[in-house]
Amino acid sequence: MKPIAVSFLVFSVSALFTFSFSQKVVTGKVISASNGESIPSAAVTVKGTTKGVTTDMNGNFNIEVPKDANQLEVRFIGYEPYTIALGESNEYTIKLQSSSISLDQVVVVGYGTQKSKDLTSPISVVQGSDLSKIASPNAAQALQGKVAGLQIINNGAPGAGATVKIRGVGSIGDYGQPLYVVDGMFVDNLDFISADNIETISVLKDASAAAIYGVKAANGVIIVTTKKGMEGRPVISYDGSASIQVPVNIVPMTNKEQYIDFWNLANQNAIGWTPRNPNDYPANTNWYEELIGPAVMHNHSIDVSGATENTNYSVGLNYFSQDGTMKVDNNYERLSIRGRFEQKAAKWLSAGASILFTNFKKREAEQAALRQAYVNPPVYPVYNSDNTAAYPVNFDSPQRYGYPNAYGNPVAAAYYRNNRTKGNRFLASAFADIDIWKDKLKFRSSYNVDFHNMVNFNYLPENFVGGSQGTSSSNLTEKITVNFNQIIDNVFTYSDSRNRHNYTVTLGQSTRMFKQNFVEGTAKDVPNTDEQSIYLKTGSARDRNNNDGAEVLNGLSAFARATYNYGEKYLLSATFRADASSKYQQKWGYFPSFGAGWVISEENFMKKSKGIDFFKLRVSWGMLGNDNVPANSGVALAVPGIGSSAVFGDNLVDGLGQQIKVAPNYLKWEVVNEWNVGLDFAFLNRRLTAEVDYYYRTTDNVVYNAPVSGTTDELLGNYGKVLNTGVEFSLGWSDHAGNNFSYHVNLNATTIHNEVLELDGREFLPGAQVTNGYATRTQVGHPIGSFYGYQMTGIVQSRQEGDIGYPIYLDKDNNGITPEDMAFLGSPIPYLIGGLELGCAYNFGKKIGTVDFGISFYGQAGNKIFNQKRMNRSVFSEANYDLNYYNNAYTSNNKNGIYPSPEAFNTSTVQQPNSFFVEDGSYLRIQNIQIGYTMTGVPKISSIRVYISADRPYSLFSYNGFSPEVSKSFNSAGVATGSPITAGMDNNIYPMSAIYSIGLKLSF
Repeated sequence: MKPIAVSFLVFSVSALFTFSFSQKVVTGKVISASNGESIPSAAVTVKGTTKGVTTDMNGNFNIEVPKDANQLEVRFIGYEPYTIALGESNEYTIKLQSSSISLDQVVVVGYGTQKSKDLTSPISVVQGSDLSKIASPNAAQALQGKVAGLQIINNGAPGAGATVKIRGVGSIGDYGQPLYVVDGMFVDNLDFISADNIETISVLKDASAAAIYGVKAANGVIIVTTKKGMEGRPVISYDGSASIQVPVNIVPMTNKEQYIDFWNLANQNAIGWTPRNPNDYPANTNWYEELIGPAVMHNHSIDVSGATENTNYSVGLNYFSQDGTMKVDNNYERLSIRGRFEQKAAKWLSAGASILFTNFKKREAEQAALRQAYVNPPVYPVYNSDNTAAYPVNFDSPQRYGYPNAYGNPVAAAYYRNNRTKGNRFLASAFADIDIWKDKLKFRSSYNVDFHNMVNFNYLPENFVGGSQGTSSSNLTEKITVNFNQIIDNVFTYSDSRNRHNYTVTLGQSTRMFKQNFVEGTAKDVPNTDEQSIYLKTGSARDRNNNDGAEVLNGLSAFARATYNYGEKYLLSATFRADASSKYQQKWGYFPSFGAGWVISEENFMKKSKGIDFFKLRVSWGMLGNDNVPANSGVALAVPGIGSSAVFGDNLVDGLGQQIKVAPNYLKWEVVNEWNVGLDFAFLNRRLTAEVDYYYRTTDNVVYNAPVSGTTDELLGNYGKVLNTGVEFSLGWSDHAGNNFSYHVNLNATTIHNEVLELDGREFLPGAQVTNGYATRTQVGHPIGSFYGYQMTGIVQSRQEGDIGYPIYLDKDNNGITPEDMAFLGSPIPYLIGGLELGCAYNFGKKIGTVDFGISFYGQAGNKIFNQKRMNRSVFSEANYDLNYYNNAYTSNNKNGIYPSPEAFNTSTVQQPNSFFVEDGSYLRIQNIQIGYTMTGVPKISSIRVYISADRPYSLFSYNGFSPEVSKSFNSAGVATGSPITAGMDNNIYPMSAIYSIGLKLSF
C-alpha cells in the first residue's frame, strides 16, 4: 500500500503544480463610465465559459482564469455588456456605459421577470440611483420626465403627492390612478417611500404588460423593488443632503398706487363714486411676500447590506424633513425603517421577507389663505395695534377700511388654522420558494400586508380679526382612519428549453382582503390653553358629535401567463386573468391579452447589415377591468339622522331619510381595451438606442355619476366610452471620447390624443362650476373636461362697436351673443410631454477621482389652464389686480390693451366662462442640474461623493400663475377635487420652489 500512497501523493502534487501554473489571477474594478461610481454585483465571466464572479460593493473583483483565456465579459443591469481583451497586465479598470435598452437586462414584469430583449410589450425601467438625484419628498415626484408615456404633475406643498397618469385619462370619475406594487404589495401611492429605499422601478404601460395584475392595473402599473444586499463583505453607506427651497414664479401684484388707479377706473362711471386717494391708506402690502418665503429641507439615509452564497440582507433608515414655503407652521416629516432578508435554506427551498415601516407627521397649510392673498387689496398692514377688537393677535382687518366681509386678512387665515395629520404605515411581505423540479418547476407562496393608520386633527381656535373673519367658539374635528389590506398569492412557474425552443408557463391564484374603519368626532368650545387641552372631551358636551363607518372589499383572481421564444428570434406571450370583485354587481370579469415579437436583427438577411445591432418589432393587445370605482354603487340606502327624526311624547325617535333610487341597470366592469405596436433599436455598437410605440386605448363602460330619472339623486353607472391614442418615443446615445471622458444623451416624448366617444346618449356632462355657469364640459368628440365658453376676439375700441374697453365675443350665427355662441376653448390634457437628459464625466484617475455633470429638462405642450382666481370679481369687486392684467388691460392710456378694461372686468359680461380666463399651460423647465465629485481609495472609505444640485431652477411658460402644473382643482375652502372633468382649474395652487442642495454620499 505504501508505494501506492507515495504514487498518489506525487500525482496530486504534480496535478496541483500543473493546475496552478495553468491559471492566473486577474483583479480589477468595475465603474460607471458616466460618473465614475463603483458598480457592485456586476457579473464578470471568462468569455465562452460559465466561470465567473460578481463584484463587491466597491466594484472590485478577483477571478482565476486559465492561461489560454484571452477575454473577460462584464455585464450589469442598465449597462451595455463589455468585453475586455486580456494582456500581460493582471489588473484592469472596466468602465461600463449606461444603456436605455440593455438587452440582457432583467425586467420585473409582475409575478416574475423577463429579459428586456424578450419583451413583447412596452416596459420602462428606472434605477433608484437616478431617482435619488432629485430632491423630492417621494419617488413619484422624482419620476417626472424619465419615462415616455408617464405624466407626473407635482405640487409644491410639503409632503404632497404627485398626480400620476399613464397614457392619458380614461376615466371620467377620479378612478384613473395606476396601480403601485411595492415588493409585491398593492398600495395606492408612493407618498410614503423615499427614492433612497428603491433599487428599481418598472413602469408597465399597456394592457398586455399589466394584464397579469388584473383589476387594479387598468391604468398601468408601477412596480417598486426595494434595495437588497450585494455579495461581498457588509457595506455601510450614508446618503444625505441639505436643501433650501426658494419659491419661484410668484405672481406679481399691483402695488397700492397701481391698485387705486385701476380701482378708480373700474368705478369712474358708478353713481356716487368718490375717487380714492392712495395717501388715505396706511400701507403698501404685498400679501404674497407676507405669506411665502424660503424654507429648508433635509434628507438622510443610512444603509447596511451584504450577501453570502446563501444569505442576502439589507436594512436601512431614512429621515426626511420639509418645511413649507408658506410663512406659517406647515411642514412634513417622515421616518422610515426598512429591511429585506432572503435565505436559501436548502437546495430546494428559499425564503425571505421585507418590511417597510413609516412614521409621518404633516401640518397642512391653509390653502384658502393663498386665494385671499390674491384678492386682498394692498392698502392695509398685516398687524395693527389699533385694531383692539382683534384677539388673541392684533391682526389688521380689511373691514376697518370699508371692505365687505368677503375679504379676510390672509396671514391671519393661515395663522389660526391648525390642520395636522400623523400616522404610521407598515408594509410587510414574506415568501417561500420551492424548487419542485430543479431549474424547471418552481412554486412561490407569498403573503403581503399593508397596515395604515392615520389621525387627522383640525382645530380652529376662538379668534376675531374683523367683519366675519373669526369664530366666537373654537372648533375641533378629529378623525382616525385604519386600513388593513392583505394579499395572498400562490404561483407555479415552469420553464424549459429544448433546442432553440424556450418557454415559460405561470399559473397563479390571488386573494385580496381590504377593510377600512374610521371614527370621527367634532366639538366646540375646546380650550387652547396648551397642547394637552385640545381634545374632544374638553369641549362643550352639548356640541360634541361623532360618526363612524367601515368599508370591506374582497377580491379573488386566477391567472395564467405563457411566454415562448424560438432562438430569441420569434417571441410570443399570452395572459389570461379571471377577477372577482365585491365592488361590482357583475362579480366576475375575464381579461385576456396577447403579445408577439420579431427580432428582425437575428434574421440572416440582417446579420450582415452594418451598424444595426438589434432591431425588434412588437405587437400586443389586452383587456383589463378597472376596480378603482367606489364600492356598492346602486345599492338602496336609507340614512338616519336629525333630518328624519321626530319627537313622540318626550322621546326623540330616529327615522330614515329619503331612500336613494336604484337604477335599472347594475354596475359592470369598466374595461380597458388596448393595442400597442412598437419597435426597439440599437445601432453603432449599441451606442445609439431607440424605442417607438404606437398605442390605441379605449375605455368601455366608463363609470361616472349621472342623474337618476325622476329624482334629484345621482347614481354611478356605465355610461361612456373614452379613447386615448398616441406615439411614444425614446432615444439614447452613450459614448466616450478617449479613455477618460464619457457622455450620454437621453430623450423621450409622448403624444396624447384624448376623446370622448360615447356618453350613453347624453349631450354633455357639466364640470367645474364657476360664476355664471360651468367652465368645463365633457362631450362626445372632445377631450374629457374641455374648457367651454365664449371666444373673445378683441376689445371694443369705439362707441360704434359698443362699450369701449368691453370684450368682443365671436358671434357664430350673427344674431347677437347667445349661449349658442359658446365654443370649446381647449383641454387641460397636453398633447405632448417629454424629457431630455444630458450628462458627462471625466475620470482624472484613481488618486484624483471623477467629476461629473448632468442636466435634465421636462416640458409639455398643448394643455390649457383656467385662471379661476381672476374670475372672482362678482364676489370680490374691490379685489387687487395681478400685474400682468394691469399692464395689458385696455385703458385710455393703453389703447393697445388686449384685456377688458377695469370697468368691464367687474361686469357679468366678463365674469362668465370665456377665453380671457383660458391660458396656455405649455412649459419647458430645467428639471435638474447636478455637479458631482467622486473619489475612491480614501483610507477606510471605499468611496466618497459630494455634489451640488438645483432642482427646477428655471421654468419657461406664459401662464399667469405660480405654476403650469395644475391638476386637481381647489374649491373656495381649499379642498382638492380630483375628478378629470374639473381638472386644470387654478383657484390658487401651492407655489412651486426651486430647490438648491448640497449632498454627501459615503460608502464604508
